Amino acid sequence: MHLGKLSRPVAVTATALLIGSLAVAPPAGATAAPAPVPLEGRITDATTGEAVPGACVDVEFTTYLTPIATVCADAGGRYVLDARLASQVGVRTRAYAAGYVDEWGKGFRHAFASSVTLNPGSTVVRDFALGRDAGELRGTLRYKSGNPAGMVLLDFHPGGAEAAPVARLWTGIDGTWSLPALAPGSYVIRSNAGSAQLLSAPVTVTANAATTADLTLNAYEQPRRRLSGTVRDTSGEPVGGARVTLWLPAYGEVHSVDADAAGAYAFPPLPGTFVGQHYLVARAPGFADLWSRDKPHPASANRISSHPAEADGWTIDFVMAPPAGTTVTGTLTDADGTPAIGLVQVRQADGALHTGVSGPDGRYRFNNVRPGDVTLQYFTAGPMQYASGKVAAEEADVYPVAPGATLTVDNRLHGPTGVLEVRTVDGVTGEVVTTACVTVGKAEICDPTGVHRFEGLLPGTRLISVDGLPYHYGGGQNVVVRPDGVTMATLKLGPQTHAVARVARAADGTVPAVCLRLVAVYGTDQWSPASNHFCNHDGAGGDVRESFAAGTVSGRFQAFVEPYDVSRFGRQWLGAAGGTGRRAEAAVLEFTDQKGTTLPTITLDGAGGITGRIDSAFATSGSVRCVRYAPEFITGRGVCVTAGQTYELTGLGPYAWELEINTGHNEALTWSGGAGNRSGATGVQVTAGQTTRFDQTLKAWGTRVTVSDSGNDWITVIAHSAITGDEVSDNMAMQLTTVWGLPAGPVYLHYLGETDCWYRGGARPSAGLDRAQWVGGALHLSANDIVEIKIKPGVNCFAPRPELLPATIRPSLSGDLRTRLTAAVTAAVRTLTAQTQRPAR
Repeated sequence: MHLGKLSRPVAVTATALLIGSLAVAPPAGATAAPAPVPLEGRITDATTGEAVPGACVDVEFTTYLTPIATVCADAGGRYVLDARLASQVGVRTRAYAAGYVDEWGKGFRHAFASSVTLNPGSTVVRDFALGRDAGELRGTLRYKSGNPAGMVLLDFHPGGAEAAPVARLWTGIDGTWSLPALAPGSYVIRSNAGSAQLLSAPVTVTANAATTADLTLNAYEQPRRRLSGTVRDTSGEPVGGARVTLWLPAYGEVHSVDADAAGAYAFPPLPGTFVGQHYLVARAPGFADLWSRDKPHPASANRISSHPAEADGWTIDFVMAPPAGTTVTGTLTDADGTPAIGLVQVRQADGALHTGVSGPDGRYRFNNVRPGDVTLQYFTAGPMQYASGKVAAEEADVYPVAPGATLTVDNRLHGPTGVLEVRTVDGVTGEVVTTACVTVGKAEICDPTGVHRFEGLLPGTRLISVDGLPYHYGGGQNVVVRPDGVTMATLKLGPQTHAVARVARAADGTVPAVCLRLVAVYGTDQWSPASNHFCNHDGAGGDVRESFAAGTVSGRFQAFVEPYDVSRFGRQWLGAAGGTGRRAEAAVLEFTDQKGTTLPTITLDGAGGITGRIDSAFATSGSVRCVRYAPEFITGRGVCVTAGQTYELTGLGPYAWELEINTGHNEALTWSGGAGNRSGATGVQVTAGQTTRFDQTLKAWGTRVTVSDSGNDWITVIAHSAITGDEVSDNMAMQLTTVWGLPAGPVYLHYLGETDCWYRGGARPSAGLDRAQWVGGALHLSANDIVEIKIKPGVNCFAPRPELLPATIRPSLSGDLRTRLTAAVTAAVRTLTAQTQRPAR
């Protein structure tokens, strides 16, 4: 099985699933408590608060607006939908009584957006307060141009915009709208696009009267699109008078037009963005309803936007046929034989799909089914089940349906009798993996025996997910859980490259909370900062573990340790036997693919700090000076100050620290003591509980290198010290970019643009040598220089990463002679020294 590549290396999985079944006696079931009713509430008079006996509530399926049940209130005004619920169902409810205005719930006097979701095992309480008075609110919505703003969603808020809406509707194609049964009072009208586009002044609705509110929409005026076509019968004859309707799920009919005698229909110009989400249905006497893309039911019909579009809109034709008279009916019951409300689907061999809901008596009925083979599937609170009594799609019974026939399929659902045992093993050794966690649905089990047992599952196809990190990759697969016996599954987990760390206890016996960052040694690609950060605590210093592990990638790394409490413990590079402030003394950690590497024990020491000033020998320099003790992806730019200000570094371990000082543009990157690279840096000694004073004067202007290529894409250039491999500077721009502030000495330029390569600045080799293996190949920079390079992949830029040079390297005559001569001439013609004036940058 191939699960493909995910975004993180640690998520790449080679998980295999072996499924078997073991026939054993099913577990004995306990007597279940009565299921709660799915819906109940009380219907009262909005004015008096008294019960309204005999008031009724219609419950209908939200998506396709089909009726499910009608229940009425008792003498106390209480109504109950007393039925078993097999699956989650979205419904909308309409309460009504003689002498009262209908209400749809949540205070809505309009059906749209008043739906509620019923869930098995829980009860929704929806009360209604019916009022006797109503007024009409109507109007026209227009753009600022005066053109109608059709098919725009409006919300109606009682009292003010901060109140929840009590009505929602779409404006007509001509921008008109009407709410005929609003309760008297004040309303604010908003558009679906937000108050910046429409927020009306308060509008007052009066009982038994109509109020007009014409509104202006302050929004982009949607371009108009054409929607037209023809309606013909199977012999090609026009179906004159056929009605073609724009239709929305959970809303219903939006606008209709009739076909002319030639069978042609055309809607008025429609707003192009909004119309695409609608469906089309054609209806005519003597013909079966036909939905867009030749479907008998909207469940498998296509939205207008999925039809091929033409320059000015859509042409959608219909070919209608007489009704086949084929019907599918049946009764749905739960595991104990009680009729149940639930979502039911009829799937046809040609891809047509019908979706409906069974009533409280379990009965369901689908009309307009086309002759041919059908299967039935049933939603549950868990996986889908199938007729008759099946738990997998490939096992579902297939029923042939003849023209004019009625097919009756009853189905009894399985209850929560499934038992699943998942065994996690190493995919290489076959040994049991005891550190994995397995998730099925909302349940997670982390059994240290490596056998994870789930009981009381609804049977069917379920997704098993496993988290094997950090020792193994995670993964997942579907498995069919049987309704009886025990379904067995074995997950083979691929070994994960990982680090194992341990923190030594402090003097008081507690385990310090720490985080580690893995920093790639030159030659290994640096992992993204978010991925190489792992801790022995919960991120807030709690739930501290003495030993911990994390997934990583193969390669050579060093570890930077960051204590959570840096007032007590100092940061450090992890050495082979304790902490250090010098990266060169940090342990080099070798990570091998699919293996674990144990790190040296992390022993923390006290914390101290460094403070001082960074001055410049150049009077004209006003640059910000940034000091950092670790690479930029750990510290960011570091602690940055301006001329005359004092920097302060805190929370450092009591070691000699190499400090990097960078202005970004003007002065050259400088290490503590004035070195141009880390190998020559002077260590600044930190003492626990004290602050060390360290001042540095920047004495060299940086060199800038401008890199271009022949393409038009974005390019990135990263300058590395050719001696330590540290990143010195980087920049990204379109076609041409410059890296600034480079110190004198050898650097490697890593180019990322039309290709990924390293610039080689050495002498041209003899014909017998591979250019990619030039000796050195570093660009030797002078101080205060300007260098321009044009990248030519395969000529002066090659894929292999060059090797580091020894710290004693000096420029040689075999270097890039052209660069040397250019630098010499440039220096000779300068009339002002760098100490008094910096060349224009």
